[in-house]
Amino acid sequence: MRHHSGRNYNFPAQRLFTKNCLCSKIALGLIILKGNQMKCPICKHGETKKSMASITLERGSTTVLFKNVPADVCDNCGEAFHDASVTRSLLAQADQAARQGVELDVRRYAAA
Repeated sequence: MRHHSGRNYNFPAQRLFTKNCLCSKIALGLIILKGNQMKCPICKHGETKKSMASITLERGSTTVLFKNVPADVCDNCGEAFHDASVTRSLLAQADQAARQGVELDVRRYAAA
């Protein structure tokens, strides 16, 4: 799966960065939370704000673009972070599309 930032991930690995995922917190090192905001672990300068993002996921010949995905977006570098429930929903929908043989799909995000 390719995240909109250009990083590659596999659908089953659930490697999208999430605030609520202990694995991500450990892998990223220090994440400083302030209320509903966190210090961006990517650029180390920005603060995240609640927003919407477009996410592109790829596996094999399947590409799924999700629009209007709720995210915490860094105000400095634009990196998007998703909570665990959003990540699970994105991965489930993308996996279903891959199993159905979809090549290209553009969807408005809806929690599964």
